[in-house]
Amino acid sequence: MPANNGNYDLVKDWIRENGTMPNGDKMPKRKMARMIYKEHGLNFTDEENVRIIIQRVTGKGGKSDEVKVDADLKDDLPANYNPYGLPESHTEEKIIFKLPVGCTRVLYLPDPHIPYHDVDAMTVAINTGKEKKINCIILPGDVIDMHQGSKYESNPKKRSIKEEFDAACEFLQILRDTFTGVPIYWIEGNHDKRWRDFLLRKCREIWDDPYYHLEDRLKLADKNITLFNEKVEFWAGDLRVTHGHLIFNTGFGAPIYPAKSMWDKTGVQYVIGHVHTVTTYKKVRKGAPNQMCYTLGCLSEIDPDYNPIVNRYEHGFGYQDIYPDGTFDFYNYRIENGRAKL
Repeated sequence: MPANNGNYDLVKDWIRENGTMPNGDKMPKRKMARMIYKEHGLNFTDEENVRIIIQRVTGKGGKSDEVKVDADLKDDLPANYNPYGLPESHTEEKIIFKLPVGCTRVLYLPDPHIPYHDVDAMTVAINTGKEKKINCIILPGDVIDMHQGSKYESNPKKRSIKEEFDAACEFLQILRDTFTGVPIYWIEGNHDKRWRDFLLRKCREIWDDPYYHLEDRLKLADKNITLFNEKVEFWAGDLRVTHGHLIFNTGFGAPIYPAKSMWDKTGVQYVIGHVHTVTTYKKVRKGAPNQMCYTLGCLSEIDPDYNPIVNRYEHGFGYQDIYPDGTFDFYNYRIENGRAKL
């Protein structure tokens, strides 16, 4: 491809700003290529074109007169470094995402399970977001219930997949219209994942067609909503966010004090949904900042068919103030009698 110094400069600037992961390691080149192409796709032929430019600006693309390799970008290790000739690895790259610095007032809307959401509870949460003048929304999983797509026995009287999609589209559009210009991040939960699993089980022939994936089916790009795979390492300041099904296998089987159990299990500051129960745990550390873990309530029905008799589900949501150094204040709201309470 002919030289394009503008593209080289764009890639150099992106690597300097985003190419180092939170643990200090350099981001893998293929991951960088994927992210750069997603953000600046119109500037490049394809993702492979981005990867080749990354190789060149880091000095691993062979000798070229097209680009100068700046000292701060030069990669010390040879390309495809494998001194012992080990077999090719098929490990997947870990995706790490950190909220942009402009996201400082964050509303968490956990477990709506559309169309089995609770209108009153959702209204309380949205009203709180408007009062707080939020500049970011996180949907920490199970936005859509996907009842008919479950691998378990489904009730034919429940809503069809099309009806669920239609209701989810309406809900997401209401969020977008209510919070104009506010970025919305959606982390895949176990119910959201049901659609992907359904395609793999029943419709493998169309699996690679993006038209049938949640992103296109719900027109998320048009709504400025970003959907993340369940395995993403998602950071909101110094707090990590995930749905929770990869920490606790099922909401029904969650421990009595899930926030503490989560700290005991991970040793990391986390906020999750999934268990539909409002709990907070503070780990006091002598001479060091306290560490916090939170589990959120839900914005869906609290006596669902899959767990109708014995549960401790309660309505709730979260709000977070994030400061420039990554520290934060988190407000774990419980909804009682139509009001948000701490």
